Amino acid sequence: KEYENDAFEEGTHPLQGVPGYEDLPDPQDVTIRGDNLDLSKKIESLIGTYRMKCFYSRNWALREAALTKTSLLLTEVKEAVGLDQAAPILCQMLGRALSDRIVQVFLTSLILLDDCLVEFEEANMNCRVVIPLFEKIIKILMGKLAENKPKVVDGAETTLISFALSSCVGPSYIGNYAVKKLSSQELKSGRAVCNRLRLLQKLVDEFGDEAVPGRRVFSFIKDVANGFGHKDSEVREAAKELTITLSQVCLPREEIMDLLREGGLSDRQIREYQVMFDNLPYVEALT
Repeated sequence: KEYENDAFEEGTHPLQGVPGYEDLPDPQDVTIRGDNLDLSKKIESLIGTYRMKCFYSRNWALREAALTKTSLLLTEVKEAVGLDQAAPILCQMLGRALSDRIVQVFLTSLILLDDCLVEFEEANMNCRVVIPLFEKIIKILMGKLAENKPKVVDGAETTLISFALSSCVGPSYIGNYAVKKLSSQELKSGRAVCNRLRLLQKLVDEFGDEAVPGRRVFSFIKDVANGFGHKDSEVREAAKELTITLSQVCLPREEIMDLLREGGLSDRQIREYQVMFDNLPYVEALT
């Protein structure tokens, strides 16, 4: 057994290195069924029984501790079983942990995710291998943009930008995912629409057409997000800011004005955009 009667010799505690681990209770036995049973066995083989029980614990502090310890164990795990074998299990762990309702557990999951990404990059893992492993994770992070907790939204956005910057994922995958159709629940939330537009603005500003073609971004603003006619003023403002960024990075202003006229905007809105563009610094012709 990895542990017995809550007794560990000095320096051998399974959570050694986790801040405050001495004050944490030992995890209780957990009952795991269905698909989680298979995953729990994989996690157990990777990080041990005690830490696996912490990962599935009802006590959020133990769940957080398991994630922190896994970060500390990455080098050891990589040397023991190889990154090719460990990566799918780590990503499945993260898929569960990132859905945790406790903000601190979510944020600690992001730290482990970032540490994993660094390991994948250093191993020169191919995009065709990494992206399928991250697919569920990216979907979860996109969904987190609809949350009403600023730390969660900021963490999700920062991580998505990191993915775009990574050689293992890249801007095109994140950009094209960001212009996918919003769910009906997301469309009802001005916050969700606004945060998606702000993510796109950062992607366009950083990567331009490399992330997603300008016309497709404009189509998302107009048709998917209803950014120009949205009842929420913050969404309309985010749409305006993204349109300005498009004019500076991807699309000539004349083309944007034509698209705005074709997009059913009111004469007042058209005039406002024209005045706005007239007052912006000149940008050389874009191709």
